[in-house]
Amino acid sequence: MSGAGGSGATPTTTPTTATTVLDLDATKISNFDQDYNGDTVYSQKKAIFAHIPADLRLRIPIEHQADLEAATAWNVDLLVLGKKDGYKSFKDMTDAEAAAFGDYKLALTEVQMIRITALNYYALVTATPVVSNRSAFLAAALRARWLQLGALNLTHSHTDGLATEHDFVTDTDAKYGAIVVATTTADILAALGTHAASFKEMVEDERYGIDWVVKHADNIWCAVEYVFRVRSHHFKDTGTDRQAFTKLYTRFMQACYEGEFDFPIDADWFSIAHTAIHPFRISALPKLVAKFVAYKTAAASAYIRLSGAPVGTAVITTTYAALDTMSGEVWYPSFGLIYSDKIAELKIAREAIMDNKFGFHIGSSLYGVDSATTVTSNNVTKHIDDIKSSTSVIAAACQGLINALAEAKDNQLITSYALENAKSLEKPAAATPLLAMKIKYIVEGAMLEISDAESSKQAIAAAFPDIAKKIASATSSALVPSTRPSAP
Repeated sequence: MSGAGGSGATPTTTPTTATTVLDLDATKISNFDQDYNGDTVYSQKKAIFAHIPADLRLRIPIEHQADLEAATAWNVDLLVLGKKDGYKSFKDMTDAEAAAFGDYKLALTEVQMIRITALNYYALVTATPVVSNRSAFLAAALRARWLQLGALNLTHSHTDGLATEHDFVTDTDAKYGAIVVATTTADILAALGTHAASFKEMVEDERYGIDWVVKHADNIWCAVEYVFRVRSHHFKDTGTDRQAFTKLYTRFMQACYEGEFDFPIDADWFSIAHTAIHPFRISALPKLVAKFVAYKTAAASAYIRLSGAPVGTAVITTTYAALDTMSGEVWYPSFGLIYSDKIAELKIAREAIMDNKFGFHIGSSLYGVDSATTVTSNNVTKHIDDIKSSTSVIAAACQGLINALAEAKDNQLITSYALENAKSLEKPAAATPLLAMKIKYIVEGAMLEISDAESSKQAIAAAFPDIAKKIASATSSALVPSTRPSAP
């Protein structure tokens, strides 16, 4: 039977049966159950710290294990070192007090140091991906130097729950055994085989050889401690991070040597700041710096940076520093009166952070210090994030005032004002831009009302007595959307 638009029976399709059974790789499926760290349970510590690949681990001849673990540990109290100006207690130590930190160097001979360097050099130049000869030598020699200065003893004195990042190598190791048993420099070179010539060249290099490592090892360690303090990473190598971190390290080292620091063009900072130092753990960073400060082997600019605020808190410390600097301006008393409670809270928060720099760090547990997340002011306890939000309000209000003053000066309504530090408020103020606009609008109005004022002090005083009321009424202005809060 036929119907409209058709001339026969409806065709049917017979499904085909696959002769090969397809399935997904089970290991690929399991990846969905892992986090970025390769574990089924997310760990913030690992996210910050990350793990070094097995072939980049620190290699140490087994003969040194007992001596390294038995050597005197330097019990540096980070709750003291982390206090505001706490570094001064180390900087001002007498020689006798410094000696209490133990010997400056462990008893490792020159041949032992070269063997440790060769062992790590061989590991790095045969790693995947291969580390360049220059970077491999500097990383290996710095590892040996920091072992000699006691970095591993600090690691052994603190357990942070992370997997071991170093290996004690035996003479039976198929890859490294020949280096481990070498007793002379000639034996060491022979054990390196095809890598002997490059290693000899690196060691003896007049510009970037052993002398360069000995000269810079202490300050490089200080630089890594500082960068982890303010960035929470030894060195990030993704996107634009490589350039940013390289600049950060370069500035630090240039300051240490008054602009005379020379870094080899055929080496990279990632291998120096991350690969070389990573196995010693975060807790060892500030503790060994304290030893360098006690023995006066670190540059003055290096230990001054021990007073730096931890990552994530600079918005509080820099805003308060800017306000403190501007407190001498003629307009500040009126401004300070309006925001007195918030400024007082900001000051207390700043003091709390600077008195517990490792506790307020997001990786506090890696330092072995209890996490600090709250600040108490006037018997009221607030989370540090709430204080950051309050800080942006103060910064925005002050920035709005500064912008209004600048425009008033341009319009010749006032003669002059000194606000060289105003730029430091722009970043925290950016969080609440409409508030800055409100303040600017109100102050501009006051300026116009009393354009014949004898001084900027009179102008500011006229602007602030009923500022809260003016801010409320300013919401009707086209400059300020009415949906925003009516008061700062």
